[in-house]
Order: sequence, then C-alpha cells, then structure tokens
Amino acid sequence: MIILKKSVVLLVGLVYIISVVIVGVMGIKMRIFDEVKYVEDIVCTITSIKDAVFETEDIGNYDYFYYLPYSEEIKIGIQSQVMPVDATNTRVRYYVAEDTPETISLTTSNDDNSLIVQFNEKYSLDIYVQSTDGKNLEKKINLLCY
Repeated sequence: MIILKKSVVLLVGLVYIISVVIVGVMGIKMRIFDEVKYVEDIVCTITSIKDAVFETEDIGNYDYFYYLPYSEEIKIGIQSQVMPVDATNTRVRYYVAEDTPETISLTTSNDDNSLIVQFNEKYSLDIYVQSTDGKNLEKKINLLCY
C-alpha cells in the first residue's frame, strides 16, 4: 500500500481542478477546421433574354416559371447561385426529367453554374437544378417558349 503525503495529494487535486478549468474554457473556443457548409438555397435567374416574363403567382409545383416569346433559334441563359455563397460545394447539376426533342439543345458550364437552352420550336421545358453537396436540394424551373 502506497501512502502519499498531504502535499502530494493537494498538488494532484490542484492540477486536476486547473486542467478541468483550462479544458472547459479552451473547449468552448475550439472550432472544426474542415467544417462542411451545405447549400441552403439555390437562386436561379434568366441572364440572356430581356423579354422573359417571370411569373410568381399560381405557378403550381414550380419554383420558377418563365414565359418566353418565341423567335427563331432563341437562346436562354440560366444562372444559378447557391446560398450561402461560402458553401463547401457550390456547384449545381442541371437535368430534365423527360426526353427533349432534337429541336432543343442544352449546354451547361460548370465554371459559373450556368445553362444555355436553345429553342428551335415552341415548347414547354421542365429543368431541374440540384445541389451536388450530398444534400440534393432541388429547384424546378419551367420555361414556356410560345
């Protein structure tokens, strides 16, 4: 059996109390350095046509609804920005759920999260914009070219 002096027991107790206080205070200030910030919202805007009419009332199950006046080989640009802007993964993916006719072409740019849609005929197209950060936040856009 080991018998410790009173001063050694007090010193061990004091060191224990000080360590609990230091770890408690430092633990509050501790931060995770590779913290993942997920996309909370996607904001989409039409960038290359002035005559697009953005509809906000009674748009059904769409997040964005645009009426576009048809002209030959009309090109529409869609720019998507994720919120918050300092999200870990700011890229988005564009896709359409249905088969599109050959008269409609889609061109994406991953550099600036943009999509160019070219209509060569009147058509209503549903486009989905999805975050690629694993959270899979999604917005649905309808382009009605008439």
